[in-house]
Amino acid sequence: MIVNSLTVLVSWIVGSITHFLYSGLFLWLLLGISNDRLPLMTPSASRGEKSFAPTEWRVIDTHPVGVPCRWNSELSMEEVRDSLKFEEWAIERRLTWGQRFRSQPHEGEAFFYDDQGSPWLFVPFSTLTGKSQGCFVPFKDTSIQPISE
Repeated sequence: MIVNSLTVLVSWIVGSITHFLYSGLFLWLLLGISNDRLPLMTPSASRGEKSFAPTEWRVIDTHPVGVPCRWNSELSMEEVRDSLKFEEWAIERRLTWGQRFRSQPHEGEAFFYDDQGSPWLFVPFSTLTGKSQGCFVPFKDTSIQPISE
């Protein structure tokens, strides 16, 4: 009887330790991968420190055509995911030099990544009819920069 109880106790302890180790490993991998994917363009990131990506931006590209903001009208926002060919989508509008805008994280991600692994920001806006819409701007440090709060 004591041997059975001891076997059950040892089995429970080993199972608990294994569960704890796997949970910790999974959490470490999850946090490590998601944090390393973010392009970090904040002042502290230039010193090698990690920080969260900002949501307020300013266009610094002085090209008269502006920065393209692209959208695929055949998709809904729920269908948009990483690995799509954003570069091939139609230009919905253009953001011009000095223009300020907000990006909107989606499901906790600040950036979407195209089929080449390049980061894109989702920029929400409202149409004249009041319909919520948005488009994607390529994240390039020569085109846009974060606005410090």
